Amino acid sequence: MPLDAVRLLEARAVIGFWDYAAEQPELMAFYDSALETWRRETGMYLRQTRAAGGLDDDRPHERVIDTVPALMTGLQINACSCPHHNTPARQTAVLDDFLAGVRSRAVAS
Repeated sequence: MPLDAVRLLEARAVIGFWDYAAEQPELMAFYDSALETWRRETGMYLRQTRAAGGLDDDRPHERVIDTVPALMTGLQINACSCPHHNTPARQTAVLDDFLAGVRSRAVAS
């Protein structure tokens, strides 16, 4: 998340990379491979969290796994394009709201 100047520069670089990589099949394959590794690892952590009672049984892992990169990508784009509406406090609040929705009702109460 672009919560400070360094990470905001990183977000700008990532956005530029996507634009360039969209026309480079080998870069898109690299990105896809990295994302697949992340998805597998995240799935493992979600299974562990569910086994410990930290996730509702009715929330599919795939939905959480699909949402996180979309959320992070959106936060990067929004912070670069509209920084006055996407302050670090607002970004953190968005992430906190997402995580609150993922947690088990038993943990939240």
